[in-house]
Amino acid sequence: MSLIFVFVGWLFMFFYGISLLRDSKNLKLKAALMSLFFAPIAFVIMFSLYSWIFFDLSPIDMQRIGCGLNATHYSECYPEGYFPS
Repeated sequence: MSLIFVFVGWLFMFFYGISLLRDSKNLKLKAALMSLFFAPIAFVIMFSLYSWIFFDLSPIDMQRIGCGLNATHYSECYPEGYFPS
């Protein structure tokens, strides 16, 4: 349920930002709004490329590493039936 509120909040901020971009005469405000929108996207892409190029880790590998840091046993990070019985 809270995920719906996050999405609705993001959608509201997205359209509010677009309206601010259209109505603003200040170029610095426009640049700041565009930076705030694209910075997280660029950060995720840069981190993914960095981990892939320098460490040969895919996003699935990164997810399993993150899972392994919180798991009590490594098999918790794999789908059911992944290891033969």
